[in-house]
Order: sequence, then structure tokens, then C-alpha cells
Amino acid sequence: MDDAPLASLVLLGAGAQAPVLLVDPQDPAAAQRFIAQWHGPRQCLARAATSPAVRDGLAALAGQPCAAADDMAGLARQLWPAPSAV
Repeated sequence: MDDAPLASLVLLGAGAQAPVLLVDPQDPAAAQRFIAQWHGPRQCLARAATSPAVRDGLAALAGQPCAAADDMAGLARQLWPAPSAV
């Protein structure tokens, strides 16, 4: 993944709850091997600046379209919901 801020946000926010796969475009077989063995849910995140070719490749790996991840603050609120009042 060449989007370090997005990768960092997702790793920090979701990494403890679920595997986070960062795709290395130079080794797509590694991602394909992981996905073949992983039977849990998958989600593709991409920002608007992601080229259509890369976005299409990520969506093909995930088996679903990529969700927009341009609102980093909104994504952070999803990953770290406000603590409930005591």
C-alpha cells in the first residue's frame, strides 16, 4: 500500500480485532495466498487518488468494490467509537 496515512490508521484501529492485509503490488501472489486461506470478512478501502487500475486490482482481491476512505476523521470515528458514558 502506498498510502501510509490510510495504512497506519487501519492498522492501529482494526489490527487488534482483525487481520489487516497491506497489498504489495510487486508480490500480488502473497495477497492471493492469504485471501485463499482467510475465510473471514473482507473489506477494501481506497482513497480517491488511488488509480483506477490499482482500485480495480484491490477490489478483485477483496471480492467487492472498494469503499471510499477519503474522510480520515470519519474512518477514525468508526474504528474508535466514543466511549460510552459511565
